[in-house]
Amino acid sequence: MIDDKFLGTGIKVLLSLLMLGYAYGVQLKLVKQVCFDAPTLKWLYTLNGLFVLFATTLLVTEWLLVLNTKPFIVHIFLFLGMLPLLVLWTYFSIAISGSMSKRILCSSQGGMEPKNSSLPASFAHELQVELKAMMETKKPYLDADLQLDDIARMMNISRHHASQLINDYCHQNFHQFVNRYRVEDAKSLLLDSNRDFGIEEVAFQSGFNNRVSFYRTFKKFEGVSPTEFRNELLIAKK
Repeated sequence: MIDDKFLGTGIKVLLSLLMLGYAYGVQLKLVKQVCFDAPTLKWLYTLNGLFVLFATTLLVTEWLLVLNTKPFIVHIFLFLGMLPLLVLWTYFSIAISGSMSKRILCSSQGGMEPKNSSLPASFAHELQVELKAMMETKKPYLDADLQLDDIARMMNISRHHASQLINDYCHQNFHQFVNRYRVEDAKSLLLDSNRDFGIEEVAFQSGFNNRVSFYRTFKKFEGVSPTEFRNELLIAKK
């Protein structure tokens, strides 16, 4: 956007490369710090690669214009460079919206209101906020013996209301709800390079009472075993 009388084309291209390189590096660093599942991380790295292709196309287009290449050829070249990124980005946005929705452990907004629940919506939304905060701060799911009665007691509500809250407003049964938190905690432990936990130790640290249950539940939620999850993520981050 800077006029050529202030900066030559070569300087503009160099500045563009520096800016894009910095943005790309920061984005990669952020991606590595977030516990995405393996398929999502692969998508992100693919998008990164296509973005590099797109940025390169823009820079080459600038040089083609400097060389007085026919505009028609330049436009075709630019379109071909943009097309893979736009197509995959659109597909990724649609696909990831569904998988990300599964990561919402208990939305404070309530989502679709249950038709036949006796728990008032306004009261339920307040309880959702309290439940989510309790699960994230106190982490009762780390107790392998956690029961629905324990959740009700901690929130000072009846067992019936606790059951309705989780089933009708979090759209999961109690075991699914608790195990989702345990799996998310396990994923953090599996990716913690500072603490090289074994798979069995990860299972117990995240609230599972045995290795078999951990493997079965983890694969149900993530589509891969804990070992496969760790290996794929470590390979992707090299």
